[in-house]
This record gives sequence, structure tokens and C-alpha cells, in this order.
Amino acid sequence: MKYRPEIDGLRSIAILPVLLFHGGVGVFSGGYVGVDVFFVISGYLITTILLGDLSEGRFSLLRFYERRARRILPVLFVVMAACIPPALLWMLPNALRDFSQSLIAVSVFASNILFAREEGYFAAAADEKPLLHTWSLAVEEQYYVIFPILLFLLWRTGRNRTFVFLILLTMVSFYFSEFSIFAFPKQHFYFSPSRAWELLSGSLCAFLLFNRPVHPNNLLSLTGLGLIAYAIFAFTADTPFPSAYTLAPVVGTGLIILFCGRHTWLGKFLSLKIPVGIGLISYSLYLWHQPLFAFARIRTKLPPSQELMLALIAASFALAYLTWRFVEQPVRRRTIARSRIAVFASSSAAIFIFIAVGTVGHFQLIKGNWEVPPNAKYESMKDRTSALGSVCRAEVDESLNGFIGCAFGDLDAKHTVILYGDSHAQAISQRLRDRFASEGLKGLFITGTPGCGVELLTIADTVSDPALCERNYEKLKDLLKRRADAIILMSRWTQHLYPIAGSIDSPSYTNEAGIEERSVYREYTALDQNGKRSFGAEAKKAASQRYVNELVSIGKPVVLIYPIPATAWNIFKLNAYEYNIHGTVPEEITISAPRYLKRNELILEWFDALNASNLIKVPIFDLFCTAGPTGRCKIQENAIPLYDDDDHLSYEGTKRVVDPVVEILKARL
Repeated sequence: MKYRPEIDGLRSIAILPVLLFHGGVGVFSGGYVGVDVFFVISGYLITTILLGDLSEGRFSLLRFYERRARRILPVLFVVMAACIPPALLWMLPNALRDFSQSLIAVSVFASNILFAREEGYFAAAADEKPLLHTWSLAVEEQYYVIFPILLFLLWRTGRNRTFVFLILLTMVSFYFSEFSIFAFPKQHFYFSPSRAWELLSGSLCAFLLFNRPVHPNNLLSLTGLGLIAYAIFAFTADTPFPSAYTLAPVVGTGLIILFCGRHTWLGKFLSLKIPVGIGLISYSLYLWHQPLFAFARIRTKLPPSQELMLALIAASFALAYLTWRFVEQPVRRRTIARSRIAVFASSSAAIFIFIAVGTVGHFQLIKGNWEVPPNAKYESMKDRTSALGSVCRAEVDESLNGFIGCAFGDLDAKHTVILYGDSHAQAISQRLRDRFASEGLKGLFITGTPGCGVELLTIADTVSDPALCERNYEKLKDLLKRRADAIILMSRWTQHLYPIAGSIDSPSYTNEAGIEERSVYREYTALDQNGKRSFGAEAKKAASQRYVNELVSIGKPVVLIYPIPATAWNIFKLNAYEYNIHGTVPEEITISAPRYLKRNELILEWFDALNASNLIKVPIFDLFCTAGPTGRCKIQENAIPLYDDDDHLSYEGTKRVVDPVVEILKARL
């Protein structure tokens, strides 16, 4: 295979945006597409080597996997080993257990499967997972378990038939990527079948160039660069991915591979020493940056400063060069582990050791240095639910008009109350269950329809169908008419109603300490008077008020719980930091009350304007906050956390909301 320095230079175009994106440099909002560029490059290079072996009749799976082991494993093992000491020093028990599981998953190239299972609403912050980035290695290696064998079998049918079959396979994988974004919205990012078409695109480039020279074309190669740049700077975390949007970096990379000769304008630039040098260490650079960033975020109380992140990027370069120079190169050049047996034996031993260490950590046979603070029973709302039990087993129930829901409280009670909403409703459900059981009330917990904010709002990227949301809203009204005596509405209203054009730019909230709220929803739109999706205030006001008013018109009590204060602080992490660094937890933690009012100004205004005799409004302000320009909202009192994390009330916190609501319902019912 003839060396193409511009391909190494292209690797620098892939790795730098990834570093800057993970480093929090906002302008590189789509920097994650660098991984997709790597996928295409990998597919091209590996397939080119395989085609050479096949055409010369010297194809060998053992030789192929030996090359992969020499290329992938040594530096990976070094980075994994380097992560263990800081994990033991600074990770809390749950995070340390999750890290231990990732050691096992990475060792068997299944980390994408692990992270797909973890990646959900209550998953630990992604940027605090030291080995999260290894999902892409897992995708590649899963691909290369199957692809060489498939190529070997297909090659016997002829080169042209093989090429046509790979085109069809690429199309199937692309279709699956489009399908899975709807079917598995939280997991499809990590799925190998969703990503295979990107590697296959590189493989198709290898077929097109095999035994043929590159046809240099300045316009097409620069177009490829433009497509990659567009993705890097225009895409955001809200861009559905992988999807048709991924065509931009994938096609862009393919155009550069096919038409960027060494003497084109772009080829001359990519062949310079600096881009080539960065490309040569790009694999080590990719492996080092995430652990450095993750441990910095774990170890600090506030988000790391931009200066610190830039320093860590510089440290990544230094470590990458050292491991490239003293680990990658000696193993690949056979000055270390000269024989195939030595490579496989040492790799197997390392894998066994990491699996053993991971198993010990998973069963928590060894404890880390950091302890759970004494004022926190649970590390998250998920832990609380595991400890206290789910309010009930929520599942699709045709008796609930096909909603996901379940019954709780006194199941034989005369009166039934629907609790409808998202995870904020789930957060109060345990206290509500306990109070309902003692007060002789039955509850029906129903979760909102995926993609529909308040049943009349839909996701901005058109993943949802407005007609579906409308039908489900009609089902909710029917359920209230037939099965219930009252309904409680509670949601993370800011995430369902923001952004608002011209008023609220982002669904996320930033507190006075500069910490940004964890944002997990996509941006929602409402249908305007013309039936078009809109971010406008009038459309969202009309949708939210209609949502409440039409439920009110049924004639049964409707309890509307106003938005709770967003803290942006992860209360558990804050307490854990203070306890493990300073030996104590704060007696009181508060946030600005005026900021809460300003943040929720429009929602409070819309809710305040609602008026009906059977509408029971539950303003949150007086339950948590004091008035005035210097007023504060309590999120921890007498060292007792009122929140489990940054936006879900703890069991103690839910008492402030649930207890008065139950007293009102008792009086009404």
C-alpha cells in the first residue's frame, strides 16, 4: 500500500475538533463528527490492505488480527492502567463501579454496548466517564470481526459483485441508522449497525482506488473539506446523530480520500509536517484526552476553566507523543513483542488482568478513597428508586388508553388521582404513594408520551408527529373522564417550553456560580395558528394554556404544580466534594430567588393567568424561597438535601410539595 501523507494530515482534521469539542470550546459544537471522519479513514485503509492481501493470495486472518492488536492494544492498555489510580482516589462508589464495568467492557471491545445501556436520563454525566470514548474502538473492532471474513467469502464471487454487495450493505446500514433514531433514540448513537455504513463508505473508497491512482481535483477535495467544516461548526448536541446529517462528514471524507492528491491545494497543506505529525499521534491523542478531561471534572467543584482545559489538551499532546514514541512505534516495528505469539499472549494476559480488576470493582470488593457524604442516603434519584422501590411497575397498559403507567397507593380506594408528567412527577411519586396509602387514595402514575412535551408540543427536529401528540392528549382527557376523580400535572416545564424565540435562547439554565443546568431534552416547538412548528411565545403560551384549560373543562380537580427551582448544582456531588475535601457538608445551600423568578417569568405569567374553580394551582416559590431582591431558594437546609441531583427533588424535598397537595385533594374529594 502506497503511503499517502495527506491521509495522516486528514487525521489531524479529525482529531482536533474532537479535542476542542470535548474541551468545551463552543464554536466547535459539532466537533464530535471527527469520529465519523476516523471511521471512513479506517474503512479505507484497512480495506486497502485486505484487498492487497486478497489479490495476491496471501490473506490471513491471524496476520490481520495481529496487525490490529499491534496497532490498537498497547496504548489502550497503557491508558486504561493509567486511569485506575485517579479512579480509586476521586471516584464515588457508584461512579467507581461504573468505571470498573467499563474496564471489563473495553477489554472485550463491548464498551459501546455498555454505554448504550447506561446512556439514559439518569446516566452519570457523560463527560465524567474516563473511558466513554472507547465506544468508537468497540464499533470498529466489532466491524473488523465480521468484515474481513465477509470480504474473503465475497471475493470469490468476483471484485465487481463484491463491490455491488458492499454498496447494498452500506445502504442497509444507513437505513438502519435512520430507523434506529426513532426506535432507539437514546442508544442508537452507539450501535455498530448504525455506524457500519460509515466504515463501509471508506471500504467503497478503497475499492474505487484499488490499483488505480488518485485523480487529483482541487474543487472536489475542497468541497469535501467544506462538508466536514460545515458539520464541525453547524452541528450541535441536538443534531440527530447518526442520521442523514452524518452524510456531511462521511461524504466529505470520501471526497478527500478520492480526489485529494498530494499535489492538490488541500493535499499540499495536509502533507505539511504539522498536520502529518498530529495525524501520526492522533490515536494516542484520542485515547488520552477523555480521561484527562473526565478526571479534571470529577476532581473539581466547579467546571474546569477554559485555561485548565487548554492545558489538559497540551498535556494530551505530550502524553500522546510519548506513548506513540515509546509504545506504539516499538510494538508496531517489532522491537517489542517480536513474534505473533508474544503479541497474543501478552494481550490475553492484559485483558485477563483488566477483567479481574473490573470484576473486583464491580462487586465493590475494594473501596475508593472518596466516600458518600453522611447527609446523602442515595447518589441519585435512580438510587433512591432502587432503594425505596418504584412507585409501581410502569408498563404499557391498554386499560390506561395505551399509556405507560401503573397504579399505586391504596388500590381499593374509592377515589383515583392521576399523576401525569415526566421525571419531575416521578420524583414526587414515592412520597405521593406513601401519603395516598395512608389517606385512602388510589394513584395512577402515567408518563408523558416520548417526543410530546405537554402533549401539544413536539420536538423541533421533527422526530415527533404532532398528530400523534394530539391523539394522545385526547386519550389523556378521556382517561380523566372515565377513570379518575382528579389529576396532578407536574413536569420540568422549562425544558418543555423553552427556548422561546426572542426571549429565552436556551432550555438550559446557568446559576450564579456559572454552572450550567444538565439539559437532556431536545428543543420543543408548538404549533402556531397556521399549524406550523414555532418557537414563538404566543404559540407556546397557547399550547400550555390549552393543555391545562381543556383538562379543567372536564370538571374534575386539576392540580397544576408550578416549576421547581433549577439549581444547576448537582447537590449530591457538591456535598460529596465538600465532605471528601473539607471533611464536612454545608448546613445550607441556596440559590438566587430573583434568578428563579426571572428564569420562569413567562411560565409563571402564563400559569397565573389561568383561572377556574376546579384548578388548584401550587406555586412553588413560597415553599422553597424568600422574597425580595436578595431572596434565596433553599436547596439544602439543616444539612438535609432537598434535591437528589440538579433538578429532581429528594424524598425530603418532595414533602414540601406533596403534603399540601394531598391535604387539598382530601378536602376536595
